[in-house]
Amino acid sequence: MVGMFIRQTRTNNKATGEGYFTYRLVRGERVGGKVRQITVLNLGRNFAIKQEDWPILCSRIEHLLHPQQACPFGNAAKPRSRVPRPRGG
Repeated sequence: MVGMFIRQTRTNNKATGEGYFTYRLVRGERVGGKVRQITVLNLGRNFAIKQEDWPILCSRIEHLLHPQQACPFGNAAKPRSRVPRPRGG
């Protein structure tokens, strides 16, 4: 996976010809040596988050979708199975 980002796309209203922008959360994925962009979520027309905050939002969404990849220790952080202790008596 290449990563996620927010794309601003110019769209025209078919009836009036008026132009406006829509926003999409997009992920880049390598397919056959080329990067393909896949829309994960359509954010619509009234996307009110400032552009300088978009990378933070994308990072947070990636973390929510793939929490196990955030651990820097990989498989070493797996919980150990509980070993029963003998009871004294």
